[in-house]
Amino acid sequence: IHRLQDHASLGVIRVHLRSSADQKPFARITRLLLALGLLLPPCAQAMEEVPFITTPDNGTLAMLEMGRVGPGDFVIDLGSGDGRIVIVAAKRFGARGLGVEIVPDLVKVSREHAANAGVADRAEFREQDLFATDLAQASVITMYLLPDVNLELRPRILALKAGTRAWVRNGPWLG
Repeated sequence: IHRLQDHASLGVIRVHLRSSADQKPFARITRLLLALGLLLPPCAQAMEEVPFITTPDNGTLAMLEMGRVGPGDFVIDLGSGDGRIVIVAAKRFGARGLGVEIVPDLVKVSREHAANAGVADRAEFREQDLFATDLAQASVITMYLLPDVNLELRPRILALKAGTRAWVRNGPWLG
C-alpha cells in the first residue's frame, strides 16, 4: 500500500497490490475477524448516509493520471454520484467503466452525462448497493466515501487481483 505524499492536498491514497503474497496476511486477518464475529457484513442502510460531494475536476484528472488509466483498464467508481470519474476515464483515457450509485436520480443523471459525452457504450451506471458489487473485473477502483465505509470495504479491495489500483479519497485507509 502506498500513500502519495505529493498529492496529500487531494487526500488521495493509492493502493497497488503487487502480488498474491502481499494479500495473504490481510486475507488471514479478515477470516479470523469474521470467525470471531468482530467483522460484520456491512449494512446497506449505511450507504444512504453517504452524502454526494462532487470530486473537483482537477482531483478527478489527477487520480486518473496518477493511476495511469488507459484503454485496457476497467474503472469501477463506488458511490459514483454524477458519474464524472467514469465518464472522464472513458472519454479522456479510453477506459471502460462502471459507476455504482444507490441514488436513482444520480444514476439517471450519470447515464445522461455519459450519452452527452459520447461514451455511453464504455461507461455503465447501476443503481445498486456498492457492497453487493462484483469488483473482480476492476483494474482501477475509485471511491470517495465516508471513512467508516472505506474501512468496511478495505478487506474486499485488498483481496483483489495483483496489479489492481485503488484510489481512496477521504481516509482513513492505512490506519
